[in-house]
Amino acid sequence: MNRYTLPLALAVSLLPGAHRAAAQEVVSPPVDSIVVQGAVRNTARQVISFSGIQIGQPATYRGIQRAIQ
Repeated sequence: MNRYTLPLALAVSLLPGAHRAAAQEVVSPPVDSIVVQGAVRNTARQVISFSGIQIGQPATYRGIQRAIQ
């Protein structure tokens, strides 16, 4: 390990705002409606139920990708 690694890591961690940037969490907007198009075998209500997405809950990229499959 380089002798400058630890002092550099400490200096970066002590920069103003460095800890706040790491602690900030991105909050996505809540779902206000769900529209089902193109479903042939299942009803819209069944597709929404299978998706696991709930109105009022934050939408995430992963949740939407899982629901599409």
